Amino acid sequence: MDQKETIQKLISELPEIIKSAEYDEFYGYQLDSKGEFYDPNIVEHLMHKLLKAYGFDLEETKKHILAILKWRKHFDPISAAFIEKHDPKFKKIGALSLNKDGGACEKVITWNFYGTIDDPNEVFGHVDEFIRWRVGLMEQALQLLQFDDSTNNYMVQVHDYKGASLFSMTSSAKKASTSIIKLFGDYYPEVLSKKYFVNVPFLMSFLFNAFKSFVAVETRNKLTMMTNGSQLVDYIQGSGIPAMYGNKGGKSLDDIRIVFDRSKYKLPDYVAYLVEEKLSNTVD
Repeated sequence: MDQKETIQKLISELPEIIKSAEYDEFYGYQLDSKGEFYDPNIVEHLMHKLLKAYGFDLEETKKHILAILKWRKHFDPISAAFIEKHDPKFKKIGALSLNKDGGACEKVITWNFYGTIDDPNEVFGHVDEFIRWRVGLMEQALQLLQFDDSTNNYMVQVHDYKGASLFSMTSSAKKASTSIIKLFGDYYPEVLSKKYFVNVPFLMSFLFNAFKSFVAVETRNKLTMMTNGSQLVDYIQGSGIPAMYGNKGGKSLDDIRIVFDRSKYKLPDYVAYLVEEKLSNTVD
């Protein structure tokens, strides 16, 4: 089968996968063709992304879709993103922004600041709490992507290590980091275009380069490391890049940070419906 035939074959087998998972929401969209919120164009683009993630291996992709749907039903990332209240301590280590670079599209960027952590055990001591916050941030970024075409359905991640030290990597921090990397790899395939590591200390940069030699070429090409954060503007330009990363005339991070307000940022219809249903059930 060619790629288009493989996509249609996968779509035709979605009813059985949904029945097995007992869940039909994927990346915020309804996969059940009989559902009120089903959009065939978006589902086709989503299935193309998934097949691309797994080398257009139909059976492998079906296996992963089932696992992802089961996880989304169990973990409820939509609740983590749009209903639950997370500890304010997480605000200083993560942020979300939209970057306009003069083109028609906005690039979604998630920011992680590892050097701002004074007490790693305070942040990572309760791993489940950290994971729910971090998945919530990821899910908010995901809902800002547009899956009705192929132009703006990838996000960028920036990891800032300014002030960080290898000695701050406690056992709880390592556990949290390992858990979230695996979780994103398993349940958020093909949504990341580039990952930038900035203000990386010399020893960390040595370890980073050693690490890159062990990962697949496709993954390696998405990773860029720099020792000076002001170099980031050489790779990403636009209004969503703060001045501290070399953007002349740029704003502060707090000025571009998105505080996700559902009255300001329109959620996909199915997500909005699910959120209202969950809130209604909570009140009841």
